[in-house]
Amino acid sequence: MMLCWVLILPFVGFLKAQENPVVIYAQVGGTVTLQRYRVEGNADNVYVNWYRGSDTIPTIMKNPQSGIQKEMKTHADLLSDFSLQISPVQHSDFEIWRCVQHVLLATTVNTYKLYHVTIPKVPAVMAGDILSLECKVDSSPFKPKVTWIPPQNSDCNQINHYGEKTEVRGVSRCNSGVWTCKLEYDGRKTEATTTVFIIDLSPFPDTIYTSYSSSTVDIPCSFFSNIPWSVLKESGFRGGSWSFTPLSDPKSTQSLLSLSVDPVVRWNITQGANNTIKVKGRELKDHDLSIRNLPVSENIRGVYTCDLKFNTKTLSSEVTVEVLKEKLYNNVVFTITSYVFQRGIYKTKHRCLLH
Repeated sequence: MMLCWVLILPFVGFLKAQENPVVIYAQVGGTVTLQRYRVEGNADNVYVNWYRGSDTIPTIMKNPQSGIQKEMKTHADLLSDFSLQISPVQHSDFEIWRCVQHVLLATTVNTYKLYHVTIPKVPAVMAGDILSLECKVDSSPFKPKVTWIPPQNSDCNQINHYGEKTEVRGVSRCNSGVWTCKLEYDGRKTEATTTVFIIDLSPFPDTIYTSYSSSTVDIPCSFFSNIPWSVLKESGFRGGSWSFTPLSDPKSTQSLLSLSVDPVVRWNITQGANNTIKVKGRELKDHDLSIRNLPVSENIRGVYTCDLKFNTKTLSSEVTVEVLKEKLYNNVVFTITSYVFQRGIYKTKHRCLLH
């Protein structure tokens, strides 16, 4: 009779645990930890078995004699306290998990149920447009409180947003980066993330000063963030162009380069372009769309316009290039400060030669 009582107790405990499993929200591709509850007794003597769903063979187990054993293909591991960590979370993981612990004749069973938190794909957003975010949660015994936490970009004063769905109007570069959907439920917290790309051009000085002492100059143009070309194409990116308007003739605008996006992204010299502006075509390996190594001469003085064309909008930036002449005063050559664009940084150069 005593033997039957010992066998029935674990089964009754298992049924009670199944009735009210611990609610755990998780994001596919993320990491989730199922906390092991401590039991009385020497931790070295505890058997810990973690089961998936209705499996009768443990996914992973800790045995005082043989150590940790697990299925060959499992992506779950035990932490130092023998809690279960699943990473990366897969769709097949959203079910009941059981932690069965044995200490001598005592058995403890705790169960957990994984629920989805899903953030639908967020398309890239043009600066000034509306960003729409949604954090979808499976129905469970608890209704989570949802908080959207914006990217922690420097020099940006941003606020949290609340609710499963939210909109951010008039987005700017500050909104570009990783957004976090934080769930609070039953004394627990879960975070899901998504990356938001804001399409905008990097800011540059209105005027670049160079001189005849500089052999070449770069005319800057680039996207603000390192948006994959595939994302830009999905957002309706169709190409672009560089044009030039000489200071000596403001009514005469000439095309210099055109941007092709397939099969590779490349600047091509426009047919019939002004051959006094010695631009070169090049394949783009990154998001730097600048004119590179333009030879300095009197002819390059003018306004350079970088246009990037999308289905619904064209992004443009203008840079004026001035070529400064050196003058001799009391056997000293002076050159007005020039700005040189190198690797995204403007460096100041001064020149003073004694004769």
